[in-house]
Amino acid sequence: MEKIVSTIIPIFAVIIFGNLLRSRGFLPEEFTPPANDLVYHVAIPVMIFEKVAESNFRKSISLDAVISLIGPVIITFALVFLVSSIARLNNQSRGTLVQSSIHGNLGYVAFAVAYYFLGGTGFTKTVIIGSFLILTQNFISVSVLEYFLGKGDGTRKTDLLAVIRQISINPIILATLLGIVVSLTRFPIPIFVERTLKIISNMALPMALFLIGASISVKNIKKHLKGTLTATFFKLIILPATGYVFLRALKVPGDYRLPCLILLAAPSATVTYIMAVELHGDPELAATNISVSTLMSGLMYIFWLSVGSGTFSI
Repeated sequence: MEKIVSTIIPIFAVIIFGNLLRSRGFLPEEFTPPANDLVYHVAIPVMIFEKVAESNFRKSISLDAVISLIGPVIITFALVFLVSSIARLNNQSRGTLVQSSIHGNLGYVAFAVAYYFLGGTGFTKTVIIGSFLILTQNFISVSVLEYFLGKGDGTRKTDLLAVIRQISINPIILATLLGIVVSLTRFPIPIFVERTLKIISNMALPMALFLIGASISVKNIKKHLKGTLTATFFKLIILPATGYVFLRALKVPGDYRLPCLILLAAPSATVTYIMAVELHGDPELAATNISVSTLMSGLMYIFWLSVGSGTFSI
């Protein structure tokens, strides 16, 4: 428990510090979009490529672990889709609620927790199995938003080719695939290239945590309280709990249980806001979901890491 707390508290202290820096003017609004682009399109992909490329891919992949990620996402998606229908929300809010409940912030939060809690080998396993989760959650999120966009004007507009194109250019997926190729072929990376990549990758997680903090805002929480609590409940409790059932049922090896729980317990992804804007969802609800789930995920990570580490069982 001491290791868990001493890992999670510093991570979320940096997030809160990022929020304080924004309020003091050190992270102005005009700074965060290009900084996000730098972290998301450059620093994090470089970090992922470096770790995966130097790993033994064949020993870092587990089919049962992948099933324990994808299965819970599909089940949780079906449940929250049903709940959103019963709640009689408008189509824009339903699409955003559904994607916020299953689309986790892996690149900025889950990978940070895995990196600082599990170390290099555990982080590499998290990234490799996490790439399958990224594919799944992106496919479902884009599809459901396009589905509700179509319902909004009376037509079905879900464009599977557009969804596939959207996913195929994901920088984290591309970096993981390239790293896997290098790992499998054992292609030698020159030492000066390796050191250059390491320098760039070292900025990824600290900057990502600052930016997460800078994006937090709960000014619309009263307006979206029901939707936000619903999305947060499914994202931080139902999804990882379902994953835990899969992990136990499939008897997934112990060194994959924590990576799976860390990935599934991630708060709502910041990209859910971008998707809500681009695909005519509910941006206000998305922004509130991101902020509330991020703030609550600190406590939930302590809980799920304790469960996964065997500190106590459920």
